[in-house]
Amino acid sequence: MFEGIAVQTIIFSIIFGAIGIAFSDKFKIPGILLFFFMGILFSPNFLDIINPSALGQGLNIMIAIFVIIILFEGGMSLNMRHVRSLWMPLFKDISLSIIVMICVGFFAARFIVGLPWEVSIVFSSIIIVTGPTVIKPIIRYIPLDSKVKNFLNGESVLIDAVGAILTIIVLQFVLTSNELSHSILGFIRSLFIGVVSGVLFGLFIRLFINKTKILTPANNGFLVLAVVFISYIASEILQPESGLLTVVIVGLILSTIDFKYRDNIFNFIEQITRIFISILFVLLAANFNLKNVTTYLVDGSIIIGLIILSRFIIIFLSTAKSTFTFREKIFISWLGPRGIVALSIASIAGIKLSAAGVENAHAIETLVFMLISVTVLLQGMSATWVAEKLKIVKKGDGNIIILGVNNISLAIAEKWRDDKTDVIFIDSNKKNCKLAEQKGFPCSEGNGLEPVTYSSILMDNYTSALATSENNEINVLFCSFLKENFGIENLYTILNEKASVELAEMMDYKDIKLAFVARNRKEENLSVEGFLSKLKGLFSYKEESIAAIVPVTNRNFLSYKPGTYPFPDDVIILAVLRNNTERYIYHTSFQLQLDDKLYVMGLPESVKNLKTLLSID
Repeated sequence: MFEGIAVQTIIFSIIFGAIGIAFSDKFKIPGILLFFFMGILFSPNFLDIINPSALGQGLNIMIAIFVIIILFEGGMSLNMRHVRSLWMPLFKDISLSIIVMICVGFFAARFIVGLPWEVSIVFSSIIIVTGPTVIKPIIRYIPLDSKVKNFLNGESVLIDAVGAILTIIVLQFVLTSNELSHSILGFIRSLFIGVVSGVLFGLFIRLFINKTKILTPANNGFLVLAVVFISYIASEILQPESGLLTVVIVGLILSTIDFKYRDNIFNFIEQITRIFISILFVLLAANFNLKNVTTYLVDGSIIIGLIILSRFIIIFLSTAKSTFTFREKIFISWLGPRGIVALSIASIAGIKLSAAGVENAHAIETLVFMLISVTVLLQGMSATWVAEKLKIVKKGDGNIIILGVNNISLAIAEKWRDDKTDVIFIDSNKKNCKLAEQKGFPCSEGNGLEPVTYSSILMDNYTSALATSENNEINVLFCSFLKENFGIENLYTILNEKASVELAEMMDYKDIKLAFVARNRKEENLSVEGFLSKLKGLFSYKEESIAAIVPVTNRNFLSYKPGTYPFPDDVIILAVLRNNTERYIYHTSFQLQLDDKLYVMGLPESVKNLKTLLSID
């Protein structure tokens, strides 16, 4: 059936990697956990379906090629505009990580585990990195302040490249017995050449794509892929070990490319990267000998503990004069999982040191494997809990994306801005976008159902969506699109015209809530015509309507179930303020609590009746 065990290994690595990607997206867990599990399960240790040793030197070649693409994608995924204000703490963080981790890692490996100095120094350089391949999935669904997410993403991308280069330089120093000063100068030259080459190649391809029409937007991704490898080779020729930083810089520059082209390029590279990461994790996990863990279980656990504690020192020193709060610093310090780049380099280092006759060289891969397993499991699975305990999770509907610029959506946006919460509009009408911008809100002009519309938006920062266009189908499809493509869970829509049964079923299936409607009488809600017109009428000057904040102080009123509250017919409940910090879009299944404050629109008499209804008897 197969031409050999090598072909079987590659094919099944692709299969299991693809399965891991699908299930990690479905259940919103870091894919690395599934890749690890499947790699170990199907390795020679257990079911013996995947045998990476059959690939020989091919495994090292795959690692080298895959890491280039992974680092480039990491650079391109990092929006320069969002990390610009964090450059100084990021620079301090990377610098301190190099110094502190090398010292801690070396002395721990040398004097606690008793490893040779060659193995100890290489291990200490590997543990510097934190991986974007695990950081992003962990924080994606946690509603944190944008600067916390930007710092963690920026750190993981930049330190991945710097740490990889440092490790390779250190490995060369160990294997060739070069003078320390020579190795340090080599590291500095690699950084310099890497940055310069990356800037030159990045600006060239950026200018070429933006200013020429030689290629169609759909084919730009192939050109970029070619340039990435060309830039890597050219940089390596000028200065060995500088190529990895070059591709990161090229990615950073291309992240600022015109959004009309960026989306196609990034989607193309991202899909390649995801399958590369999954294959590589499965292969490296399958290549690991679990028996080695028992040898270093106790000493390795001590080292991991020291590495985790050291990160607290690094983060607190590097963010000393930043705007991060004490609680945010604790969270950032806690979250430092290692990823695919660390494991890849550890595998290569272990093989090269073993070939050179260095004693206990396999300990590098074992300790790094343990570090990745513990940090991903412990920190990844506890990240949400830690953020909640530290009270840095943004409660309520958080940062919101609104489809359609009109009086209703602008009024909601004003309330969100009062809480210093981010709001962005999506509208295909240029005049509507200008209106939003005049009110001080950013607006992305374009079709809300096309990915290119969101290419300049850091979507991980948004947790809610509200659709307020005049078209029912577009509203529901917009919410569904954001859920499927960006993982946004808090979805709200208004309905203006009679909705179909199919649309109602889609809303149920996608958990899209009917906004601003008080009673949960689905048939009535879905058949009512002109609801948006009614809202616009209440907001217009032609109606003698008023806006009011109405507190809930009547305990008896809370005995009603959500969707059955007896609100007056001429009152629209738009939003709910809870504990003066949490703001929610009101919907049919919303559960009111004592002292909630309702933001309402209605005719004066109806608002007066509502205040009476909600006040203390």
